[in-house]
Amino acid sequence: MSDLPYWVQMLQALSVPCLTGIGAIIALQQMRIAQNKLDHDNYERRAKVYDATYNLLKGTVRYENVSRKLLKRFQETFPEAPFHFDDNILEYLDLIDKEASSVLVAQEALSSMTPGPERTEIEEEMKRELAWLQEQIQSNELINQFRPALIKKPRFGIWYG
Repeated sequence: MSDLPYWVQMLQALSVPCLTGIGAIIALQQMRIAQNKLDHDNYERRAKVYDATYNLLKGTVRYENVSRKLLKRFQETFPEAPFHFDDNILEYLDLIDKEASSVLVAQEALSSMTPGPERTEIEEEMKRELAWLQEQIQSNELINQFRPALIKKPRFGIWYG
């Protein structure tokens, strides 16, 4: 038998489970912090792609053409997009890229063409593609496509970003 009082022996016996519980609580909090950091980093990467897409489409509305600079900035976000978005958004981004690139090629071709039926045909096709690009922002299709990837999701019963 120990010479320690009974209450001290009880405290010693309870100290191990208490310290284990405290350690588990700290580990859980560290896990939540790490998950929040990951969610935040993913959100920033997704927002970067959204911003580049938004700026490209907004430029088509504002300037009635496709800016090479905005298209390049948009295309620079492609390498990391497959890691942050599902196939639906990737297909949507690819479609925007094809339409915007086609408009840019048409713009450059038209700058050196003389009036004629071929020029008229290219102008009409370019207008249709440009109208589709502009419609993506004016009809909120861009927002509808990106919303599921950018909204907050509940984690551990609490809303985290």
